[in-house]
Amino acid sequence: MGLEWVSDRLAHIYAHPRWIILNGVSANTQVLIDQLREWGASEFLVVAGEEGVGAQPEGETVFMPSPPGTVMEGFRRFASKVDEPPPHVRDAVDAFDPDDTARVLGPVFGAPASFLGRHLYGTRPGAWEAFEDKTVADEIWDEAAIPRAPSELVALADAPLAAGRLAGALGTVWAADNTNGWHGGGEMTRWVTDDDTAKQVVAEFTDRTRTVRVMPFLEGVPCSVHGVVTGDGVAALRPVELLILHRLDRNGFVYGGVANTWDPPAAIRDEMRQASRSVGEVLRRRMDYRGPFSIDGVATADGFRPTELNPRFSVGYGIQANAVSELHGMFFVRAIVEGDLDPVADDLEQLIVTAADANRGVRVAFPVEGVHERRSIRLVPRGAGVVEDPDGDLLELGPSPYGAFLFWSVDPSRFEKGARVAPHAAAIADFARASWNASIPPCEPAPD
Repeated sequence: MGLEWVSDRLAHIYAHPRWIILNGVSANTQVLIDQLREWGASEFLVVAGEEGVGAQPEGETVFMPSPPGTVMEGFRRFASKVDEPPPHVRDAVDAFDPDDTARVLGPVFGAPASFLGRHLYGTRPGAWEAFEDKTVADEIWDEAAIPRAPSELVALADAPLAAGRLAGALGTVWAADNTNGWHGGGEMTRWVTDDDTAKQVVAEFTDRTRTVRVMPFLEGVPCSVHGVVTGDGVAALRPVELLILHRLDRNGFVYGGVANTWDPPAAIRDEMRQASRSVGEVLRRRMDYRGPFSIDGVATADGFRPTELNPRFSVGYGIQANAVSELHGMFFVRAIVEGDLDPVADDLEQLIVTAADANRGVRVAFPVEGVHERRSIRLVPRGAGVVEDPDGDLLELGPSPYGAFLFWSVDPSRFEKGARVAPHAAAIADFARASWNASIPPCEPAPD
């Protein structure tokens, strides 16, 4: 699979003059417009929830905002508006595309299959999304024959008893089902250490979930491994660090992004990549799956232990695949999901792993509750923290469909290969809380 072939194929697939781009935020959609223009497009309409943080696109943008909420609520609310757009959006689309010939790129997460009767190109089937339920992952691990921690799937009311049976020295972790829709980023995952915490979580989850998966808390480095399922196999990618931080105000977690600078021990790297191959084959066998997926888990003293499956594009895949510019990010993924592109798995694996090992990527991003004014500053890593530097990397706080978001556009070369980024992510959260009153809980990195 040559890169020239991939580029030519993508240019052919996306050679269409008129595009509607749907995204939760309009910021940074210009990069999509620039690429589509290179492939021959000339007219664009962006439909977004909010402006977001970053540069705004050229041309017309129409907004359909929602009340601030959590990250997952923001994704779900935007998806529901894509499914049933308000009248002013319908009018804008009709004016832009009166003959229904425009093609549509949907949001990455939770998109319906169509938008005002127009097909959303490269959107995953609902059957694939169903396997993102945190309570069904264990059956995938077992079918793939990969080691996992003990767990029990129980009714919410029975979770405290299950926790008593499964708790280790650091308690248990509870993950809710998808009763209220799919979720991620730790939003419906709780760390339970005692009876009082168990009662609090039962009360919090009542009316939000029917069942929970209970498993021991796993001490180690939160991490993820990705794969890409194609027609002839599975491309197993390299491990990445998940910037899952421990809350200090109560038992719980804070999601702060993904980093590709960390290198686990060779044995764990091999174990994680083999898990990717095995799980990818299960996904293909069960539902004819195609495209990227991720296995989140923890690198423990006993090896890698999986915790959840994400059968979709994820940021951890993106920061690796972006090391190969010819793959053109989500354009490549959408074409695979749509069935218009079927790369050779071994070739794809060699391309991405070689490039991602040589060119690391970092994405530090925190959801922030509430409404915050736009702020920015330049910071650099120093020791285990960060300091202000006019030549540093941009830290931005600004609006999103989920309250606000904090982004640190840090140059990966500032970190040594093999180093963890989680301590610096915690320092970024501390800075934003102290300097800008950003409502990010106090947190610290998980111990290695």
